[in-house]
Amino acid sequence: MLENDVTIIGAGPAGISAGIFLAQKNIPFTILERNQFPRDKICGDCLGGYALSVLKQMGDGIFERFIKNDIKMIGSGVHFFGPEHQKISIEAVNTISRNVREVALCRRFDFDNFLMKELIKYRNANILENKKVVDFRRRNGHIEILDSDDSIIKTKLVILATGSQHALVHKIHHAPKHKKYIAAGIRSYFEGIEGLAPEGYIELHFLRELAPGYLWIFPLPGNQANVGLGLRSDMLNKRKISLKQLFEYYIKEDPYFKKRFKSAKPVSETAGFPLALGGKKRQISGDRFLLAGDSANLIEPLFGEGIGHAMYSGKFAAEHAVRCLTENNFSSDFNTRYDREVYGKLGPTLKFSGMMQKVAMYPRLMSLLFNRVNNNDGLQHQLFQIINGQIPKKRWQGMEFIMKMIFNF
Repeated sequence: MLENDVTIIGAGPAGISAGIFLAQKNIPFTILERNQFPRDKICGDCLGGYALSVLKQMGDGIFERFIKNDIKMIGSGVHFFGPEHQKISIEAVNTISRNVREVALCRRFDFDNFLMKELIKYRNANILENKKVVDFRRRNGHIEILDSDDSIIKTKLVILATGSQHALVHKIHHAPKHKKYIAAGIRSYFEGIEGLAPEGYIELHFLRELAPGYLWIFPLPGNQANVGLGLRSDMLNKRKISLKQLFEYYIKEDPYFKKRFKSAKPVSETAGFPLALGGKKRQISGDRFLLAGDSANLIEPLFGEGIGHAMYSGKFAAEHAVRCLTENNFSSDFNTRYDREVYGKLGPTLKFSGMMQKVAMYPRLMSLLFNRVNNNDGLQHQLFQIINGQIPKKRWQGMEFIMKMIFNF
């Protein structure tokens, strides 16, 4: 039987981030990953300001090595397109590093592998791959984790970072089951798309048929792009939409998009994935466990940002694990401090995104918003700040704030 202080289940951005911060505090831990690295993860491949900020906070030259690595490209900003194809271009800012903007594009295959290589450098990181966890059992003073090989790990604290679909998450985390908190995404890689901004702007197209979701085109190194659609599951069911058929329609038949894809070639299969949306505050910890990343339903409801939120939750989980070990307290009550830290940092952005998703349900309101913001540089800058969580909480005014943006009252 293997024994340690902390066990992390899942080696995505949340789990590896937790591991790196634990390793830097010399905390003995084991990280369990069901696959063998390098491995892929279906995603939009966009790293926003939160993800880059956590990389910077990791220290040890990790951020600098990522920036110098050719697996990524630094984006210049965001092109938002409204229901009538109105365009708003918002330039990314340089708040994290003088020479680095707050948008980076990197395939998850490459990004997760980069993070894993950084984790391996720490001698106190015990990494076990090809480990499928099937259950964990509470015992007097510890938890026993059981894998598919009937191996047992005895641990004081579990950081569960498996993603939202793992059976363990459903066993211990009573997340809302309503489909408005679940979205479906579909993506494929293309090369040769026409009209990509050479300076690396990502594109978000808020189309009528996808309300409150959107179509994205995210440029990648090598003249390639990640292209996909995302829509809430309840809307898919209500409208009886096939996301794959709609994706094919936009690429091949839609008058606006087919011109841009006429010479484009797919370089991957089209793949789908679920998204566990945030927006409703819930308990993300309990007796001897913390939930991190998608396991904690921390994805932005509108924009779909999940990587940076996952990495911040991993950082907070590691910091709280140190407190648990120092105080020898792993109780549910003590672990609520972790919940407060996660929602204290990510809550305002999740709240704003949830409110904006309500507006996005109505294409006419979105058109009014796009027309207003398109003619106001101050609102453009403010919108980008809000997306990146840079607006102080005291300036948040709920839905009234958004209505002022739309109607200018």
